[in-house]
Amino acid sequence: MKSTYTMVVAALLFGATAVAPAQTQKSPVGTWDFVLSSSRGEGLAYITFSEDFTFEGSELLTTKSASADDAYGRNDGTDIGRTPTPSSTNSISVTNLFGFGRINGPWNYDAKGNVIGYFVEKVAIGNSTNFVLNSVGFSAKVVPGKRLTLVASTPSAKVTYRGVPLPDTLPDISGSWQATKKISNHKTVEFFDVIPDIEPFLYGVSGAGAGYSFEGVSMISSQKRIGFTMSVVPDNSTNAVLRSVVGSYNPKKVKASTKGAEEGVGNLSYEAILNPEIQ
Repeated sequence: MKSTYTMVVAALLFGATAVAPAQTQKSPVGTWDFVLSSSRGEGLAYITFSEDFTFEGSELLTTKSASADDAYGRNDGTDIGRTPTPSSTNSISVTNLFGFGRINGPWNYDAKGNVIGYFVEKVAIGNSTNFVLNSVGFSAKVVPGKRLTLVASTPSAKVTYRGVPLPDTLPDISGSWQATKKISNHKTVEFFDVIPDIEPFLYGVSGAGAGYSFEGVSMISSQKRIGFTMSVVPDNSTNAVLRSVVGSYNPKKVKASTKGAEEGVGNLSYEAILNPEIQ
């Protein structure tokens, strides 16, 4: 059953069709490279708006407020999915999300010519069939060919998406990397490979650290930002935990300085760099 919030946003979308033609409409059609910011955390996204008034995209999110006690639960599936903190099978929304996931939904124009739309963040609880929903509505202003600023309303906070058109080329981050994960004063070293995906902004990640291995995805933005989401599996277990970090990217040094969260651990910092060539 749809939430009241989702149905209200849907009603606004369908109602906008009759009045929008009298206003100046600036089309969002195309693919946009977004950097996300809010009180709940940071993220990256690529969203493609189509002429048939639908959109689809990918998001990589992290949270600023995860502790060792409440950073738990993740959804299994093809994507390295979002984690709710806290999670509850009785809840219809979650306060924080981190991880990688796909989004899609409808869009249209409001009476002022702004772009509006909605999507649902579906989050499974652990390996079960239970899930919670975040209903997200948004309004956006477009400067064609230059920028798209989208403000999304979630149950926990407003999230600002600052977008630029997808460039013809993006930084190539493929290769062998090394990283330092820091939790409080404890540092550990990791090695991993980054492999190109079909989408130019998305890469596969596979590596290991002391006593565990991981696989996941990396997303790169032309706005000098980068994110990693990994499913981490201890050597003595088959139970995976989710880690997701987002931060700055230096294209000259091929270096990432990120922060984020890991289930059962809480917040951490993650410095990664392409392996240097030793002469």
